[in-house]
This record gives sequence, structure tokens and C-alpha cells, in this order.
Amino acid sequence: RRFLDVTRAKPTEEINQWLSTFGSTALKDSLTLSALLRRPEMKIEAVLAQFPIEDELSSDLLCALETEAKFSGYLERQEDEIKKLKKIEDELIPLDFPYDRVHGLRIEAREKLKSLKPHSIGQVTRIPGMTPATVSLLAVFLKRYRSGSLVGQPSA
Repeated sequence: RRFLDVTRAKPTEEINQWLSTFGSTALKDSLTLSALLRRPEMKIEAVLAQFPIEDELSSDLLCALETEAKFSGYLERQEDEIKKLKKIEDELIPLDFPYDRVHGLRIEAREKLKSLKPHSIGQVTRIPGMTPATVSLLAVFLKRYRSGSLVGQPSA
């Protein structure tokens, strides 16, 4: 992984011609091999054939490294979402919270929340059927409720 993260492909004529054989766009700036692997048309075997590594790597390890590189952006977004949820997990929900005023909340979710009356956002995340979008929407409206901007709004 370190080799892929620190080794850079430079925008030379040779490298750009090599990339074109895979239908990949030419480099304008240098790029790490990890970033190069994120391109859908690039395979780890081809990259390591062009940029040889001294160590012998098993096919399982090569597959894992390629998968990790290809999905790294998705995994980073998921980690960011988890961090956000952990920050708001302990947010308390008042017993009189007006779920009917949360625009965009699905009827099923609204009814579950009204009947179960969760005490915190963390409890909401553990209710079956509550999606991350529902939790985020509820957190936004909870913040507005606390600031007083939901007061006086007509019920949905």
C-alpha cells in the first residue's frame, strides 16, 4: 500500500502512451499509483507491470489492494458520515418535539418516532427502518427547533 501511495506516475510521453492503451486519459500532472488505480479502466497488474515492485505479492493481496484503491473515496465518505453521526448521537430530543413539523419525513418514520418517543438521536439510529437520511433530517430540524425557528410554523 505504501508503494502505491508514494510512487508517482509522471506525465511523460511514454506513460501517457501506456495509459492510452487502456483508454485512459493522459496525465497533465504527476499522480500517485493509488490515484491512478482509482480509474475504472486501470488494473493493479498493469500498473505493477509498468512500475515494478521488488516484493512478490500474492494474487489475494493484489486483489485487496486494488479493491481498496478503487473504493477509497467511498470509504472516506462513509467514515465522515460515521463521525458526523457520532457527534450528534447524544443530542437529546425533547418529549414534546413536533415530528409533524419535520418536512420531508416519511409518514412511517414520523409515526414510529411519535409512538416510540426516542430520547436521543442515538436511539433513533437504532430504530428499525430509520435511514441515515431520516436521522440527518431529524438532526437538522432538532437544531432549528432548539433555535426557535420552528416555533409558529404550521403543522404538516
